[in-house]
Amino acid sequence: MATEHPPLSGDAASEHLLAVLTLWGVAGGFGLAMILSGFHGGDAVLGLAGFAVIIAGFVAHVLVNNAWRTRFSALQTVTGMAGFCVAVLSYVAGWLFGPGYAAPDVQIGLGGFAAIVIAYLIYVFTMFGIGGAFSKLNRRRRRAD
Repeated sequence: MATEHPPLSGDAASEHLLAVLTLWGVAGGFGLAMILSGFHGGDAVLGLAGFAVIIAGFVAHVLVNNAWRTRFSALQTVTGMAGFCVAVLSYVAGWLFGPGYAAPDVQIGLGGFAAIVIAYLIYVFTMFGIGGAFSKLNRRRRRAD
């Protein structure tokens, strides 16, 4: 079970922010470029490799948080979830209203988004345990305890 860590302040908070922004600047930029290149060129391997780079960025963020003995902030969690939802909705809208998706486009989208969901679930289950992960969702029960 994960332990609570005090929030960062001062130089530690600045260093943590710099590390996180740097890693996402690299992983996010290269990952997105590879995903878009995969879609544009019909190359499923390149597109899925872009999703792998995004997942590597997520793993690196977890490692940075561990090095600074902190967790994802509420703002980081909301930003990640909102970005994921916008990406999925954009993909679905393109699929429904676009001129037509080829097989590599479908493989890139479905495979990549499924991999991100699996990586997130692995993180949540290893961080909080299976029971702890579900108790985070059940707020009504926590208030009653």
